[in-house]
Amino acid sequence: AKINFPQETAVPVDMVWVIDNSSSMDDEAAHVRTNFASFINYIKDRADLKLALISQNGTSDTGVDLPFTSPNFLHILRKVESNDAPKLLASALCIEGANAPQPCKDNNVHGENDVDAKLVNFFRPTARKTFVFVTDDESTMSKQNFLDVARATLPGQSITISGFVGLGRSGNNNLPSPCQEKTGVQYQEMAAASSGSIFNVCDVDWQASFNKLAQQTVLDATRPV
Repeated sequence: AKINFPQETAVPVDMVWVIDNSSSMDDEAAHVRTNFASFINYIKDRADLKLALISQNGTSDTGVDLPFTSPNFLHILRKVESNDAPKLLASALCIEGANAPQPCKDNNVHGENDVDAKLVNFFRPTARKTFVFVTDDESTMSKQNFLDVARATLPGQSITISGFVGLGRSGNNNLPSPCQEKTGVQYQEMAAASSGSIFNVCDVDWQASFNKLAQQTVLDATRPV
């Protein structure tokens, strides 16, 4: 008799990229622009993807544009400064007003009108959440405070946090991250706490890192939430 093996069904993926647009990020923004379209195409051809980008727009300097226009893609236009990427994403996750989850109130995340609550109605409750930060600096919002907000606004949902960040350098600017402003300790801790991936923001070619992240995202989408 023929054996019928069950097919894996991809779980929807809701992804957010937050790009540091400060003046030291020219090369890093260029790496994102170079790899973004092929990265997105790889995932959306294999999984049910919705993707949001929080970044200053542009095709040069530190700006990044979304390579596609579709209801499944959302560009939240905002210049992201060196230290505030997690706080801006937290603001986008939190509803406003008295009914906001307590961690949103405790961390005072609102007050940025161009990002406040912008992701509340974009996400799907059945989708895996993947957040990717790109920055050469450190976050002023701690790993725990960001996770508290994410878990309160996305209760019971699978959350993975990855990043292209500074991995540290010695006093004479040797590897691993000679280009960094500060080591991204909070981002590394967020990734460790959520089974995410960390990549070196100072790598001269990001294609392999983008490929790894795309493949891991698709693999995760075939696993039950």
